[in-house]
Amino acid sequence: MNHHAVIPLSSIKAARVEGGELNFDYVAGPPKFGFNQIQVSGKDALKSFSEADLQAFAEAVNAELAKRV
Repeated sequence: MNHHAVIPLSSIKAARVEGGELNFDYVAGPPKFGFNQIQVSGKDALKSFSEADLQAFAEAVNAELAKRV
């Protein structure tokens, strides 16, 4: 089963991994539906990723955000 969430980069200030969890700092508060709300088989989908993968994703988001400044 495919799952996805779309969050515009313009709404994100920064991404980071803390305590093994992906977190975002938002421009105007969190969206009504975001990555942290995706469940697969009743489990938080983000918890299925390794911390290294989460870190790589956060770094990619931050690199893209830096291009837009």
